[in-house]
Amino acid sequence: MHRPDVIEFLAQHHWVATAGELGAVGMSPDAVKRARCSGWLLSPARGVVVLAGIELSFEGRARLAQVAAGAEAFVSGPSAGVLYGLRRDADAADRGDDVGQSQPPLPACGRRPSPHA
Repeated sequence: MHRPDVIEFLAQHHWVATAGELGAVGMSPDAVKRARCSGWLLSPARGVVVLAGIELSFEGRARLAQVAAGAEAFVSGPSAGVLYGLRRDADAADRGDDVGQSQPPLPACGRRPSPHA
């Protein structure tokens, strides 16, 4: 798959995207299917793809769960605390994750964080 724009999009989204998001960056459903069939993309959940060969970070796994659950889903509880640096992820060192190294800013009052941040 020689699509630097798609690779850049995936990198900016923790290597996880929906088919709709890939469509928005110009990748047709047929191109997504070809990338899946050739082994470039994997589908861990219906309508969701990840770049093959990438071990997802905690953030990537959280994004995968969120987008697989649908547009109204969001990450909450202890996982959200870890993502925003409010809680320590006790298992991060065992997994080799760098959670807490570069966290997004807390959202302004009354605003939910963008799922595309």
